[in-house]
Amino acid sequence: MRFRLLARNKITKKDDTLSYFDDEKQFDFMLDSVDKDKYLDAMILERQICRKYIEFKDYTPYFEKVKTLGRRLK
Repeated sequence: MRFRLLARNKITKKDDTLSYFDDEKQFDFMLDSVDKDKYLDAMILERQICRKYIEFKDYTPYFEKVKTLGRRLK
């Protein structure tokens, strides 16, 4: 097992080892499989060297849409 997938937990702020894998072509698939609601970021390590890192951003809109109940705003 050459590569290790780690993710930082939002609650404990500690790195959790999620899986081990051998194929370098699986980098994007493995990072996409991480639960973005549970983890802040993820990385793939090869012998304690970071090969790929991704941070999960929170894309909540700053302004909420105003409900007009079918009326036009002037």
